[in-house]
Amino acid sequence: MTRTSALSTSLSLLLLSLAPACGPKSSAGATPPAEAPTFAAQAQRGQALYGEHCASCHGASGEGGRAPALVGESALPQAPSGGQRDVEFRTAGDVFQWMKTHMPPNAPGSLGDAAYLDILAFDLQANKVDPGPAPLDADSAAQVVLHP
Repeated sequence: MTRTSALSTSLSLLLLSLAPACGPKSSAGATPPAEAPTFAAQAQRGQALYGEHCASCHGASGEGGRAPALVGESALPQAPSGGQRDVEFRTAGDVFQWMKTHMPPNAPGSLGDAAYLDILAFDLQANKVDPGPAPLDADSAAQVVLHP
């Protein structure tokens, strides 16, 4: 056997031995994934993040304080009402984009998209806005109309 032929045979055997580990798995006996992500689970994560990053200004329950209310009748009005905000909140996507750019005030943009979306999910849930069972992402948030 030539050296090239022996090398080729060795590589073939190695690839064949790895194929079962890398290929598709049979569903028989497979463990299902933990819990599929949901909007409710996202909002629950957002509640903890809200408490950590937002409550000191917006109130423990989003009722307002040093900063505007995020929960209740006066929460997230469409038109800017002074302060830092200079954009209209027509959709949850508008809120998401604004949050990413301005919050928290001492470190804007520092939380990352996933955390901002979790906090937004908590805020929407607290305001009884139901975007459906799937977790929010930037695209789906843009479809959640707050003010028609």
